[in-house]
Amino acid sequence: MKAHAKSVLIISIVILCGAFAFWAIDTDEVVEIDNLARHALCVLELQGGRPDATTSFTTSRPLDRFYVGVKPGARSGRLRLSISGSGAPFSYNGIVTKPTRFSCGRDIPPGTYMVALRQEDGDNGGLVVIADEEPPIHFTGWQILSRTFLGLLVLSGVWAFTARKSQNPRRRRVSAYTFQMFLLSFLAVFLYLLLHEGGHALGEICFGCYDFARSDFWGIHGHPHSGGTSGPTLKSWQQAIITGGGPMLPIFTGWVLFLIWRSRIGRSFRNNYPILNLYFSAIVAVFIFPSVVLGGCLLSIMSDSKTEYIISNVPGPLWFAQALLWIILLVNAVILWRVMPELWRVWKAQMLDLRNPPNR
Repeated sequence: MKAHAKSVLIISIVILCGAFAFWAIDTDEVVEIDNLARHALCVLELQGGRPDATTSFTTSRPLDRFYVGVKPGARSGRLRLSISGSGAPFSYNGIVTKPTRFSCGRDIPPGTYMVALRQEDGDNGGLVVIADEEPPIHFTGWQILSRTFLGLLVLSGVWAFTARKSQNPRRRRVSAYTFQMFLLSFLAVFLYLLLHEGGHALGEICFGCYDFARSDFWGIHGHPHSGGTSGPTLKSWQQAIITGGGPMLPIFTGWVLFLIWRSRIGRSFRNNYPILNLYFSAIVAVFIFPSVVLGGCLLSIMSDSKTEYIISNVPGPLWFAQALLWIILLVNAVILWRVMPELWRVWKAQMLDLRNPPNR
């Protein structure tokens, strides 16, 4: 009987904890729509008594999706919402009867979008909010991944610090190497995101549509992104420059670093400091390697909406844009051909050092 009572108590506690967890993460839709409106691309209000309302907004950079919040003016209200792109392959049409948040679209290109809100039933009006990023209620996948990785980096650093005076030379080496690898990965991702989102931001700054307050280069509050603002419609070539600035700035930075890497000073530095040689070579490779997406799109092996948008909107004939990208790919292939063997050689030397640590 006691065992049965104990089981009932445990099950009850689990159910209560689960109910509390659902209550804790459940949020009021009206409050979340108001939060969404703080950094919205578009806010359209339909006044009570009016049949419909329309507006337009412009995005200067490609978006993963639209985050939409709709709030009817009364519980019995029925609103029809439609969103369509001007020259862009995106449209949405639906009816909303209560405060609702949802996302729509996928890989949305830059452009001008029309929003219409029509009263289907009643005359109490309503409100629609469209944003390019949802205010995070829970951790996003990127936040979980980045924080987990950062936690592993800290733990490996603590392990390396506590093992630095260990009598076991292999333990000292393994702990130090583990920390170095986590630190290298962190720096590579950190720098690449800085340059990638910074490339978008530079284009937005040039055309007067950058918002620093809405930027989050490392995805601390959601996903990595630069903060573009709504405003006058940009020309297609301006939007292509903003879109292409993301992948191109790391590539051009990688070219500059490769020239330093190949210089006499760079070779002397790499020969004298093997671990820094590993860092230097890896960062150059990380900046260059993502350009394989360009090759996949040019060969029609894979599809990427942002790359295709760049190719289609670069000023001049289509063959010129394709030839320019092929030249960039050729330069990148030469750089990787020179850097990757050195990276492999340094990494093997580090692994050999781990297997045969000095007895001191």
